[in-house]
Amino acid sequence: MAKDWQKNEITYLKRYAETKSLEELAERFDTTQDEVRHQLQGLGLHVKSSAPGGGMYDDPAVDQFAEAMKLLQAGEWAKAKEAFEPVVADSDLPDVAERARQMIRVAEHHLAAAAKIEDDFLAAVFEKNQGHFDAALKLCAKHKDEERFVYLEASIFALRKNLGDAVTALTRAVEMNPKNRVYAYHDPDFEAIRRKPELEGFFEVR
Repeated sequence: MAKDWQKNEITYLKRYAETKSLEELAERFDTTQDEVRHQLQGLGLHVKSSAPGGGMYDDPAVDQFAEAMKLLQAGEWAKAKEAFEPVVADSDLPDVAERARQMIRVAEHHLAAAAKIEDDFLAAVFEKNQGHFDAALKLCAKHKDEERFVYLEASIFALRKNLGDAVTALTRAVEMNPKNRVYAYHDPDFEAIRRKPELEGFFEVR
């Protein structure tokens, strides 16, 4: 009885027809080599004539894994997750597939954390704009190592005329990103600081 080829199986054949042997493909799909050959020919694909040596790097998914790791190490979480998914689906090496699953979980963790930070920042800006300064500062306090939260905290202190804390926070924001000095110079939230003669030098570009 002829095999009923599924869409994902055909996709796999198209990807690996020229890198895997008939024996490997037949074993992968639990069918005969003749059945695989017939399907490949029907798709207009070339058939690999001999089996590879069987080493780890005979699996093309290993190269895909390496490319996905580069994205992960670069902090490209969404792209990395997308790049690891075909490794899980296509690799014949259980260890490689499992490692890819682990890396997908790492990427998902970072994506979730980034989404939470973004949600908190938007919430903090909203609370500030509503005049709920305590609520906004509470959110900022959760992200002391995030430049935009430190800058936002400084702006809230400035609006409260708490100039000492405002300068302290703004100084830290500038240390994290020197451009914040320019942003603050044009930001109406810091008008109270700019009016202080003793603080005029703070806004000089260095």
